[in-house]
Amino acid sequence: MTEDWRSKYHLNEKWERVRLNQVGESRLGKMLDKNKNVGEETPYIRNINVRWFAIDLNDILSIRVTQDEKKKLALIPGDVLICEGGEPGRCSIWKESNSNFVYQKALHRVRLGDKCIPEWFCYALKHAADSEQLAAFFTGTTIKHLTGVALTNWEFLLPSVDEQTEIVRRVESLFAYADRMEARYNNARAQVEKLTSALLAKAFRGELVPQDPKDEPASELLARIHAQRNSPKEITNKRIRSRKRGEQ
Repeated sequence: MTEDWRSKYHLNEKWERVRLNQVGESRLGKMLDKNKNVGEETPYIRNINVRWFAIDLNDILSIRVTQDEKKKLALIPGDVLICEGGEPGRCSIWKESNSNFVYQKALHRVRLGDKCIPEWFCYALKHAADSEQLAAFFTGTTIKHLTGVALTNWEFLLPSVDEQTEIVRRVESLFAYADRMEARYNNARAQVEKLTSALLAKAFRGELVPQDPKDEPASELLARIHAQRNSPKEITNKRIRSRKRGEQ
């Protein structure tokens, strides 16, 4: 994807293969136990709120946390939230400036250093999930989990920060283009459906082509067809055909 970019800047750097603990740190969130939790009611992010590349803030619950827990489990812009279960590895970047949120134990909070940008990390994780490479790190038989140890041991390729930034820019540009194409397709499909309905309506009104004044009205044609189908002769023929099929 960045071959032309590397040639332009005369770069020939090899990508590193790194583990998470080489470029950042991860931490699981707050255990949800209403009988044991104390402190101030605080909004928290659940597994269900974290989608791929988006965080849904429309359905937020609260939990009691102490001031010490709030400091340890705080979210700052650039943090990556990763699902530990449900769909292990599903992730998104926290971009809100509101620092009052914490997160539950079903989520990992990854805080990266200077060598890796959050967007690159998320795309690398999505690629590993789609290619099923990440599945090798899951635990459990029926319900899969991505533990903190497994996440730390997961390896991914890491170009320079400049190349990460350029790749992310190009990928997001392509995503935006795909979204525009999808919107145009959906609009065109809606127009075709409207046109189909309009054409059918015109057809049944006899407005698609000029009508021959000698043609009988559609109502009379339908009445004649109905009469033919229910004539004594046609009924007898139907019975004969039905009896023959039964004998066969």
